[in-house]
Amino acid sequence: MQSSGSDLQVYNYQLAVDSDHQVIVVVGLSNKPPDTEHLAPVTERIAANTGALPKVMSMDTGHWSEDNAIYCADLGIDAYIATGRLQQGQPPPPKRGPMPKDDDAKARMGRKLPRVQERCHPSHPYTRGLEDMTNAPIQRGHQG
Repeated sequence: MQSSGSDLQVYNYQLAVDSDHQVIVVVGLSNKPPDTEHLAPVTERIAANTGALPKVMSMDTGHWSEDNAIYCADLGIDAYIATGRLQQGQPPPPKRGPMPKDDDAKARMGRKLPRVQERCHPSHPYTRGLEDMTNAPIQRGHQG
């Protein structure tokens, strides 16, 4: 990669975290910038390190491709892959109603993601009370 006429050594890292146990299960480092090509190797390493494929995965927009969505679906993984940002003034995809039959994989994923965001709203039962934890002191050691 070049910046201001000089070469920069740039690396791309991938992490996979077990959300139930808050443990990093895969770390990857490469000099290949697109995240899309890293999904399959990381998923295979997750299975090798943990003995099982994940049931659910969430990934940033760099991992979005129709091939990656199909790859996860074929493995039975419920994937949540960000599809990108909305342009200024662009309306969000509809959140309710039947899924249009002619929607492509990106549109289907885009409709899936807002439902997750709704569940993450502070007033939702799963997240109610989390705002009180943001200023809580860190507790160390066994609490028994």
